[in-house]
Amino acid sequence: SSPEPTFFHRKPLREWTVLQVQKFLKHAGMEAHAAAFVEKKIDGAFFAKMTDKDLRDLGVSVLAHRKKILKDRDAFLPE
Repeated sequence: SSPEPTFFHRKPLREWTVLQVQKFLKHAGMEAHAAAFVEKKIDGAFFAKMTDKDLRDLGVSVLAHRKKILKDRDAFLPE
């Protein structure tokens, strides 16, 4: 996979814009779900708190996709 864009580390997840969350999803191979995140205006502050149920409600129906999104996201949450 390609190197992570620098903003992923330069800016805390909770400060990401809606477009940065979209870029994160594309980088994670979850581009199919990016439009729903943009449509619902999910920024980093909201994304940081999202649960499996939130992702399901957003239309991410595949369990493996929800697990990958949450696992990849959690790498950017503070310890």
